[in-house]
Amino acid sequence: MKRIFKNLMFAAMGAIALASCEDVPAPYVVPVPGGDASLYKSTSLSDWSSLAAEGLSDPWSKGASYTQATGYQKWDGATTKSNKECGGYLISPAFRTNAESITAAKAAYVAFEYCVAYANNDPQYLGHIKMYASTSSDGTAFVADEWTELDFKATFTSTDWTLKTEKVQLPEEFVGKENVRIAYWFACPADKSSTFELKTFSLNAGSADSGDNPDPDANDGSATKPFEVADLKANQTGAEVWVHGYIVGSIPQAPEGVSYQLKDMTFTTENASTTNICIAASSEETDYANCVAVQVTTGARSALTLASVPDNLGKEVWLKGTSEKYFGSAGLKNVSKYSFTQPEEEEIVPAGDPKGTGSKDDPWNVAAALKYIKALASTDSPTDEFYTKGKISEVVKQGNSGSIQFRMSDDGTANNELFVYYCDNLGKKPFEALTDLKAGDEVIVCGKVKNYNGNTPEYDKGSYLVYLNGKSEYPEGDPEGDDQGTSTTSDYMSIASLPQNITVGNYGTQNVSDEKTWLSWTWNGVDFKGAKICKATDSNGAGIQMQGNASDAAKQGFIFNSSAWSTDISKITIVLKVASTSQYDPSYTLYAGSEAHPTSGEITPSSSSNTEGNFKVYTQVFDLSNANARYFTIANNLAGVLYIDKITVE
Repeated sequence: MKRIFKNLMFAAMGAIALASCEDVPAPYVVPVPGGDASLYKSTSLSDWSSLAAEGLSDPWSKGASYTQATGYQKWDGATTKSNKECGGYLISPAFRTNAESITAAKAAYVAFEYCVAYANNDPQYLGHIKMYASTSSDGTAFVADEWTELDFKATFTSTDWTLKTEKVQLPEEFVGKENVRIAYWFACPADKSSTFELKTFSLNAGSADSGDNPDPDANDGSATKPFEVADLKANQTGAEVWVHGYIVGSIPQAPEGVSYQLKDMTFTTENASTTNICIAASSEETDYANCVAVQVTTGARSALTLASVPDNLGKEVWLKGTSEKYFGSAGLKNVSKYSFTQPEEEEIVPAGDPKGTGSKDDPWNVAAALKYIKALASTDSPTDEFYTKGKISEVVKQGNSGSIQFRMSDDGTANNELFVYYCDNLGKKPFEALTDLKAGDEVIVCGKVKNYNGNTPEYDKGSYLVYLNGKSEYPEGDPEGDDQGTSTTSDYMSIASLPQNITVGNYGTQNVSDEKTWLSWTWNGVDFKGAKICKATDSNGAGIQMQGNASDAAKQGFIFNSSAWSTDISKITIVLKVASTSQYDPSYTLYAGSEAHPTSGEITPSSSSNTEGNFKVYTQVFDLSNANARYFTIANNLAGVLYIDKITVE
């Protein structure tokens, strides 16, 4: 029975003009080569039409061999990509389901290849991708009452565009008809987007389940039924799996400025890598295309890598890690468990008694954290920050921004581990080196959690330590909100007041002319925006860094309050830090006015300075008592980079 959709978007849609410039007659069929001429097959869906939802931009585009939908693209002729709220349909030509082969089988199904990439960018992607069928639509509009939702639930399939084949049974009401159309719906919010790619769509006679019953003896990535190399390539889901293969080489360290890929692997022990190995289905393999690269974690390198054990070349091995892209190709990462003999079924160690509420005053233990996170669906995205106390069981790697990945458990062993994905040090500062953390360290982690792919409980990026081996440091205020809107309350604004995902030492894609790229946050109940700002490195004070240039407007960073203060501002005090070796005195402009983002009404400060350790500290006081202003702008339009430690508004 057709569903009556109550979604407001559908209810308001009505008749929508067709976005494609082609007029597709009905019925329209493309013969299947070598098969029933009444059936249909398309490798790219090039003859399908895209249709934007009312008031939204069309996310669909077509390549030479595929059709794709995403909210992250070059919108409206822009030269760079950006996120934008969008939503629309991809509608098929009309199919005939009364072909002889279908009527004989009394059933029909459609099959297609797809992938969902960048799913982490849009945690709600599952609800943003849907599939429908209709016998009454002419393909020029999407009227909700004319369409029935099909049983298709997209899943995150790929980090390297690996395609999944999906079969969807057509309900009985769509069999034996002259005019059947299929539609895909894709949508995303303004600030986040996955990418949905389709190709090789076909209409087929029979049951979608025919011949597809799972093989009970098939490899499933467990210890007793490990993936082979071919299985690993076909299952790049990010899940933890066991893989069987033979060590056949490694990818050596690339020269400075060069980035190696899998094709650069060597099949000898000469210049062998200290961090990776490559495996294949045969010890005699010499074609890189039949290999996968394996990232070996610190604790296993002395036993696995060819740099440490040259005799491992050609040796059979079983490895446990995460199935994800490595060196540009399908791979296995974060390998810490291994065996040179077939492993037995892994012992299930009790997780222990869950304790704590996850709050600052009553942190979870790891058992409680795992219990909470495992109950989340892959699409769940809790906005609260939680605290978890435990011991580091393994330090994995350090990222470019200084954050570190590690695993923790209640007892510091590899049993019942919780993965912490890119965590900052105390005070939300980057770690100086990977050796700043080690196995056995006692920590309390604070941050947002998720159940990655529905099978990997973890702390998400942006988490940070508040306790390390007896030393604690909690952030100022009480951060809350999403990545683009930290809300804090404190006596002064500092780097802790800005969004938690702010980059370190670089301005990313921020563009002073494109408001969509600006950072936004809330401090003391007032909304702020800024551009060309980031977190300074420790050597530059670890505060708010703002780009500056007297002659190039594209490099003139700024901060302003976008909502008004409740009363007129009387005074603003800005404390800046400059490395003591620098000859540069801070030079910038502060404007005050009655509307947001004033660019006139300059206020001249009184200034004093002193030296604290390795820094010159400048305190500049702006008197606004006669300005009648509730808005201000800090504009770095005079000279070089600013390093702001604190901003106080009275």
